[in-house]
Amino acid sequence: MSIKSLFPGYFSPTEDKFQELWSNAEIVLDTNILLNILCYSEKTRAEVTETLDNFKSRIWIPHHVAFEFSRNWRGVDARSRSAYSKLVTAINTYDANICSSFDEYSRHQTIDCEREKKRIKRLTSSLIASLKKCEESHPSHSEVEDALISLSNLIGERIGTPPSPEEMKARKQAADERFEKKIPPGYLDTKKDNDNRYGDYLIWREIIDHSNSTEKPIIFVSDDRKEDWIFRIDGKDIGPRPELVHEFTEKTGRNFHSYSLRSFLDHANAKNSAKVSSKAIAEVADHEREIQEGYISPEIFSYGLFSKAPDQRNLSREHIHHLSRLLHESQKNLNYNEMLNSFAHAMDPNTKSLLDAQKAIAEALSYTMDPKIKSILDAQAVLESFRKRMPKGLTDDDQNSE
Repeated sequence: MSIKSLFPGYFSPTEDKFQELWSNAEIVLDTNILLNILCYSEKTRAEVTETLDNFKSRIWIPHHVAFEFSRNWRGVDARSRSAYSKLVTAINTYDANICSSFDEYSRHQTIDCEREKKRIKRLTSSLIASLKKCEESHPSHSEVEDALISLSNLIGERIGTPPSPEEMKARKQAADERFEKKIPPGYLDTKKDNDNRYGDYLIWREIIDHSNSTEKPIIFVSDDRKEDWIFRIDGKDIGPRPELVHEFTEKTGRNFHSYSLRSFLDHANAKNSAKVSSKAIAEVADHEREIQEGYISPEIFSYGLFSKAPDQRNLSREHIHHLSRLLHESQKNLNYNEMLNSFAHAMDPNTKSLLDAQKAIAEALSYTMDPKIKSILDAQAVLESFRKRMPKGLTDDDQNSE
C-alpha cells in the first residue's frame, strides 16, 4: 500500500474522491448548524435552507443531534430576545463610568465637561434607540415556529435510532477511555457538566454506524472547529483530524470529510450549481468567525437583529459586533495605548458618510467606555481625535445642536 493509502488523514482527498463525496455521500448536519440557521437573517436562512433542500434525500442527523437541538433551541431563542436589554445595560454602565471621570474635572481650565458629557449622552442615546427599534422588529414566536417547521421538513424522518441503554452505557465508558488518551473527538468537552461531555463522541459513533448501514461515505457539516475535530496548521483549517479519517476508514472502508457551513456552501455553489448569494455566505462566515474569536455570542448575533428592513434601522451588523465587544472587552485589562491604537485603526480617514461615522463611533465606544480609564486626559485625547476625524458636515451639525 502507498503512504497515502496507509495514512489518508494526512492528505487531501483526490479529485475523484471529492467527486464521489459530493455525488454520493450522506450529508450529516451537526447540532450547531441547525441552531445557527435559526440565528441568520430571514433571507440568509431561506437561501441556506433552499441549498440544503437540494440534498434533501441525502441529509441525515444523528439521534443525539435531534435531541440536542430539541433541548436547546428554546434557550437560544430566549437568549436572543434578552440580547437587547443586556446591551442597553452595558451601554448605560459605560456611559455612567466615563461621565463620572469627567465629573472629577468639572472646573478644568480648558475642558468643558458638561459639553463632552452631552456628546456621550447623545451617542449612547442614539445607540439605545437603535436597539429598541431592533427589538420591536424581532421575529415573533410564530415566526420562530415557522423556521422550525422549515427545518423539520428539510430533515423529515432521516434521523438516527437511539442506542439501547446498555449500548449507551458502553459508549460513555468508551468515551471516558478515549478522553484520557486525548483521542478525538470530544476530549475538549470533558469539563462540561454531566452527560454533555459525551455529545461529540456519541454523534461520532452514530456517524460511523450510519455509514456502515447505508454503505455510503460521509460529509459532516459542523461549525465546531475545535482541535478535537479539526486539523490546523498555522491557524489554517486543513480538514478533519487525521485520527478521525483513519478511524472512519478503518471501521467503514469509506471516505469521510467535514466542512464548516460556509465552506459547504462555497463548494455547493461550485460543484452543484447552488445559488447562495455572496451576501448570505458573508453573513454565515461572519457568524462563524466571530463565534470562534469569542467576540460575540450566538444569542447576540441573532437573526432577530437583522431579519427585517435593515435599511430602516440605524444599527448595522458592524454596530452589533462592536457593541457586543463592550461585554467582551470589559473583562480585559486594556491599557490606554492598546485602546488608542484600536481606536485609531477604526477611525478611517476616508470616512465620508454618517453611516461610516456611526460605525467608527461604535468601535471607539467599545474601547473607550471602560471603567479602567482613570485619566481625563486619556478621554479628552480620544474625543479630540474623534472630532478631528468626523466628516465636516456631521461636526457642523453637532456644533449647531449644542
